[in-house]
Amino acid sequence: GVRTILTDIISYPHNERTSNAKQLQLMTGVAPTTYWLACFVWDYYIYLMSCVLLLLLIPVLDTSNIFYEAKDFGVLLLILALHGVSGISNTYLYSFLGKSSNTAASIYMMITIVTGLMAPLVMYM
Repeated sequence: GVRTILTDIISYPHNERTSNAKQLQLMTGVAPTTYWLACFVWDYYIYLMSCVLLLLLIPVLDTSNIFYEAKDFGVLLLILALHGVSGISNTYLYSFLGKSSNTAASIYMMITIVTGLMAPLVMYM
């Protein structure tokens, strides 16, 4: 779910870097801070809208009634929102890996799957 959304975000900064579109925008006078902040805000908006859609599916798919109070959804939304800030920043770093955006996305997906599986194993051993 969320990992796939973050993996899709990698392609935009990677393609901007490889096609020198970022260079063109910076040459026309856009400040680097403004450029990266605008990219981050847009990616975060897309991420949050995807998370809201995910939260709308929970009452339909929650057969064991884990999320039966409104505060549970608020806490989950807060966790997803904070994860989005760190996840998008992380995907920007991973966009520098690989020669194509598909390679960078594959590397990101593999690393997050391995670390996601290893953390519980290390914790409970």
